[in-house]
Amino acid sequence: MIFSELAENLGGSKNPLYLLHDRLKSEGAKIVDLVRGNVNEHGIVYPPDALDHILKDAAAQTRIYRPDSLGQRPAREAIAQYYKPLNIPADQILITPGTSVSYWYCFKLLAEPGDEILCPQPSYPLFDYIARLCGVQMRHYRLAEARNWAIDLEHLEQQISKRTRAIILISPHNPTGMVADEQQLNELAEIASHHALPIISDEVFNEFLFGVSAFPRVAATEAPLVFTLNGFSKMFALPGIKIGWMVVSGNGPLVRKALSALELISDTFLPVNEIAQFAAPEIFRRGQDFLKHYVQWVGLCWSTITFSCIPAISTISHQTTW
Repeated sequence: MIFSELAENLGGSKNPLYLLHDRLKSEGAKIVDLVRGNVNEHGIVYPPDALDHILKDAAAQTRIYRPDSLGQRPAREAIAQYYKPLNIPADQILITPGTSVSYWYCFKLLAEPGDEILCPQPSYPLFDYIARLCGVQMRHYRLAEARNWAIDLEHLEQQISKRTRAIILISPHNPTGMVADEQQLNELAEIASHHALPIISDEVFNEFLFGVSAFPRVAATEAPLVFTLNGFSKMFALPGIKIGWMVVSGNGPLVRKALSALELISDTFLPVNEIAQFAAPEIFRRGQDFLKHYVQWVGLCWSTITFSCIPAISTISHQTTW
């Protein structure tokens, strides 16, 4: 049996931390896993009764299958409302089954095999695997620890080569928590304009701001082309709903060209669950009180910085009545 080179080489050895985790679990040890990022496992869940009603009503709207390549319009209009200050129309929004797939779409849209995409360092390994699947190379730019992990814009520009096809921005950043300010974003937009590069802006943690009065978005700058990525996984603690999106903004002709190709990519697979799409407007509407409490829980962890924060959050979540 012959497999592709990708299949033969994509996997790697398991993280030693999780080898230890699996061994202790098999021995019956009680484990409080502070590394695993699924907040549902720590007792943080979208109000179940509300979600039940939302999904039931949404299912009634899907009895006749009428897919939309960009995503069902009610969902896109709800997302457009979320970005109201930017005045982004629903027709510039593409629904995806999560941010990881959004990255895959962007990489396929923007790069050929062997091309490069810039991403911050430190980062997390998601990009490496998606890049391998797309045949592109990741090239890293520094975040300056001495400046609260601010983007080292000089180093970023030095990393741009003839094969660079996009710049990834993660703000708020995982794992440092850095939030790029307006000045940095404007300077990043200038670099992107000078080199004719799109920016892929990962904003999945944008609801969780502490010590910042407002969230600066690179889509509000003069960057030539921006793909803003977000979704319900982090925002509403709903990773299983598998709803994400891409907001495409910037120069009109570039936006139209990108959306035309993205619509075809999406139409090829139509991968987003229809019930989840029709549920999106009500998840936004009925989830605001939950989101406020959720942010408070995360803020409690952030401010105390102790190993007891996750159990504390879990206790609060179980005692809260919605």
